[in-house]
Amino acid sequence: GTVSTSARNVGMRGAAAERSERLLEAVHAGSARAVRTPTLRVHDDAGGDRVGFMFGAGLVARFFDLYEAVPHRGLLAAGSLAGRALVGAVTGGALARQVLSPVACAIEVDGVTRPSRAWSLVLASVLPDVGLGVRATYRAGERDDRFHVVASTLTARGLAGQVPRVLTARPMRGPDAVDALARSLRVAFDERATYVLDGDAMRVREATVTAGPVLTVLLP
Repeated sequence: GTVSTSARNVGMRGAAAERSERLLEAVHAGSARAVRTPTLRVHDDAGGDRVGFMFGAGLVARFFDLYEAVPHRGLLAAGSLAGRALVGAVTGGALARQVLSPVACAIEVDGVTRPSRAWSLVLASVLPDVGLGVRATYRAGERDDRFHVVASTLTARGLAGQVPRVLTARPMRGPDAVDALARSLRVAFDERATYVLDGDAMRVREATVTAGPVLTVLLP
């Protein structure tokens, strides 16, 4: 993607063309190394059956809606947008309300329905860094057959207060907070809403996340 989140999680840095060149050189020299990378599998009621690394609803989906409208996407644009949302969460700005307001849905983790019906953040990932140094899913990758689920009902101001925790790989706090290594996550929206898988947005009424296939990734 435009921010190279997945590549960064496995230690790849630099422009895509440079990374590809280094990898080809390593393969040719016989020095490339293989690492195992778990994935997510997402089924939805629109017929989707997809494999990826990061699933998000609520603020994740709304952030991507705004990010996709930015003319020149990349790390600087994503960081600027996140910073504006964070400042707005403290000051009560309209952008923060747009991105951080709860979405009406029910979530079920490993078959157990959580009590809240409004979630500002729903995130499942096999990558510990979900972008811009945010390590909300700090336990991601611990097991191939599970992924890290984080969900919050906090308001915009409450979420802003969690930023130091997610930047230092500590669990989020708050009423009804979810923080678990899970085998399954089901999200049922009250009405059609957006979820994002690795930056691709889909509008559905329901989506189920399970552990996906384990990939072998070659690195220089």
